[in-house]
Amino acid sequence: MELLERYMCVVAKQSPIAERVRIVKEVRYLVDTKYTLDSTDDSDEIKITRILLDLGPPNKIVHQFLRQPHYIIGPGVYDAYWRILRLVFWVVSISLTISMAISVALTGYTTIFTLIINYLTAITSALAQSFLWITLVFIVFERRGIMIKIQDNWHPNMLPPVSKLGGNIPLLEPFLGLACTTIFFVLCYFTHDIIGIYYQNNNQWSVIPLFNTVTLQSYLPFFLIIFASSSAREIAKIMSGQWNYPVLFVTTSGTFISIFIFIVLLYQPMIWNPSFIDVIVDQLHAMTPIVYDWQSLRIVLISILLGIGLIDSVINIHRVYQLHHLPPFLSTIREEKL
Repeated sequence: MELLERYMCVVAKQSPIAERVRIVKEVRYLVDTKYTLDSTDDSDEIKITRILLDLGPPNKIVHQFLRQPHYIIGPGVYDAYWRILRLVFWVVSISLTISMAISVALTGYTTIFTLIINYLTAITSALAQSFLWITLVFIVFERRGIMIKIQDNWHPNMLPPVSKLGGNIPLLEPFLGLACTTIFFVLCYFTHDIIGIYYQNNNQWSVIPLFNTVTLQSYLPFFLIIFASSSAREIAKIMSGQWNYPVLFVTTSGTFISIFIFIVLLYQPMIWNPSFIDVIVDQLHAMTPIVYDWQSLRIVLISILLGIGLIDSVINIHRVYQLHHLPPFLSTIREEKL
């Protein structure tokens, strides 16, 4: 039955990896037993629906079959805890970012490093306090047996299709990717003078820019290609909403197009500030006995870029492959018939 398969897939998804096979088999055995004991003349679909309603939502049955049911924050409040924690983290992060942006706009800042350190300190402290107080409140709920129901009227018809299980792309992921891509483009091209090595001279902060500010304008097409290919990756995720082979193709292509352009830029000496390169090479000589020059440093950077691209692509390929090839214990569920 397709409805039972959807239910079992959700059970498998929400089970701990170490206990997944056992829980799926035990839940399936329980369903088979209830089905055998059902002597009514109803159709299979009605019987299965009745059994699943009796078992309840998949997360509930998973918690019942766990071998270690004792938690600081138990299953009765965990779903509510996790949702509220994520919501508060978002609200705190956005509110603090907006407030600091307004403060900087009105009063200014001393140096970019001071601004970054103050921001990271403030947001880390705020998130840590939010986590502490929310966790303490839910620990009290757990100890007093207070249950928080997120979903009151659950029905088997609310189960997602099997093809979408584990394949949905959270909107947060592509939106963060677009934000990082935009910030990178703005920093590298429009505010490139703040990217570099900062040093103090006569109690004044100075910077050695990364880019050659005189020739940077002529390399705009390269930055636009990087921005377009990186944005296309995230837009494909937003439009599809789930992992599949077309999204895999777009994301992998976008990754390696961006890496290729980066490599091309690394071999364009006119875009880089020679003083910045000299300082980096001197610092590496002081930190390690290995002798570096710009050519060897460039090879290291290319290796890192290719490594990141390959790891990202392999993870995505594995993810899509898993979605189109169910694990053995779920494949057997498809083949078994009541």
